[in-house]
Parts: sequence; C-alpha cells; structure tokens
Amino acid sequence: MVLDARANNQLFGFSNLPKSFARDQVLKLEGDFNEHFTLYSPRHYERDALYVFTQHPMTSTLSTNGCWFTHLKNST
Repeated sequence: MVLDARANNQLFGFSNLPKSFARDQVLKLEGDFNEHFTLYSPRHYERDALYVFTQHPMTSTLSTNGCWFTHLKNST
C-alpha cells in the first residue's frame, strides 16, 4: 500500500513517486482526504488498506501538512 501526498506532485499533478501505479489500484476514501492524498493498494488488498487507513490516521495525516508519502510493505 502506498499513500501519496498530492501537495508535492510535479507539474500537471503527476506524482513524484519513482514508480507508477495502475488506475485500478487507486482507492477512494471518505471526506476530502482524496483531495490531499492518493491511496494505492494491490489487487485483493483493498479491504486491508481500508482497515489500516481509517478516519483517525487520516485526520492525523492531514494535520501534519501532508507533504509526504507512506509505503507499507508485507515483510513475509
């Protein structure tokens, strides 16, 4: 799962991530969160992503200025 801040995107809104992701990996969340971040999740992990990125972490993330990205990776 990758949580990409939109505030640090390049010209024309292109992400500055070193890798591009498929459009079907984008998950939409509640509220205005999608205006500030893009959440990417691999297929079949959508439920896990929605379990991790609940309202409380989203509120905390927005209050930190939101100019960063987070990458969660399975280590097994």
